[in-house]
Amino acid sequence: MKPIEEARKDEESEAAVVTEIKLFRCSDEDGTLKVTEVKKGPLYQSDLNSDDSFIVDNGPNGILFHSLFIFRFKMFHLYFLSGVFVWVGKKASKQERSEAMTNGQSFAKKKEFPVSTNVVRVIDGGEPAEFKALFRDWKNRDQTVGLGNRNSSRNSLHQIISFILIIL
Repeated sequence: MKPIEEARKDEESEAAVVTEIKLFRCSDEDGTLKVTEVKKGPLYQSDLNSDDSFIVDNGPNGILFHSLFIFRFKMFHLYFLSGVFVWVGKKASKQERSEAMTNGQSFAKKKEFPVSTNVVRVIDGGEPAEFKALFRDWKNRDQTVGLGNRNSSRNSLHQIISFILIIL
């Protein structure tokens, strides 16, 4: 363990994640499976395409993720690292889907990541929070913004006035 003086500051760690993270597209459009780098730096949900599978390279050690969950009235903390995520699009070809994990493991091996590097399969539409956290603008399906019209004070006031008029 490093002395505290040598440890990275939070801001430096966050900046490193943004600059070190890479996105690779796995596609068999022309009949052969190819892995090509799409971009470096901050990732956006729109960078992913449901027609293909993608590899998110989060480095050999990845980011330390913390999850908290409660089971039978006991609180548990889970800490884990993930270096490589393999995201499989809903419309990816049968070959892309079946070879996704193999591609991710081969990718980690070619990059000479330690054998302890985690390779995690992620399915389009079932992304875990740890995966979503790597993207700047992740929006869940049917996610609302703000309180909406139903909870606005103007709408509530209109309902109250309508109720009073009905009673009178």
